[in-house]
Amino acid sequence: PGPSTQLFWLAKVNPGDEIGWAVLTDGKSELMLATRKGMVIRFTEEDVRPMGLVAAGVNGIKLSQSDQLIGAARILPEFDLLLVGRDGKGWRLPTAQLPVQGRYGQGAIACKPQAGAELVSLVYSHPGQEFVIHLKDAANKVETLDAIPGGRRQSTGKPLIALKPGDQVTGLTLIEDGMAYWEKRQGKALKKVRRVNVPEAQADQLALPLDGQPGRKRAAAASNKTIAGKAKSDRTAKT
Repeated sequence: PGPSTQLFWLAKVNPGDEIGWAVLTDGKSELMLATRKGMVIRFTEEDVRPMGLVAAGVNGIKLSQSDQLIGAARILPEFDLLLVGRDGKGWRLPTAQLPVQGRYGQGAIACKPQAGAELVSLVYSHPGQEFVIHLKDAANKVETLDAIPGGRRQSTGKPLIALKPGDQVTGLTLIEDGMAYWEKRQGKALKKVRRVNVPEAQADQLALPLDGQPGRKRAAAASNKTIAGKAKSDRTAKT
């Protein structure tokens, strides 16, 4: 509907369900859906007819009993898919390993996680992409997509992170590189910003206005108070 100050309904969601991901496309893209039991489906968005607001949507993948989605993404040929289970094992698959199918099929078997160690999340990005691994008990850990080598579908999962007894992976968060995005848009590298250590006295002068006083006046007032306090202290000492 365009810019609006009023809230509006975007889509109709069935009771007990929720919208988990949103993907921007160009109308001719391919999409990928992955489930916690290791199923992945890839289809063209042309299989999904354009809809208006408050539409109920169409089915993307047939879910088996107790299965559910863990992620969705727009297909890019140079990207890899990393699937991670609760037990810290991961499966890295090149995009070429994901066959194109029609919408609302059962999908292809990407991996076979063990019972109780179902997949919790995915990362779909370029090699070298950083992401955060969230754990139930231990501190979060930053890892890269290159942490495990690429493989084929239905291969054995490889250890991505060592877990202590009772701990488990709860999710993943992609670390976005905003500078890389703008460098790609402008076609050139951006100038690196150099951190400069500013002396405390100068920092006071550069401070933002507070209580109607500019930074320089406030710094001067503080300096006068310091001098006056020192003079008073000297007089007291002499007395």
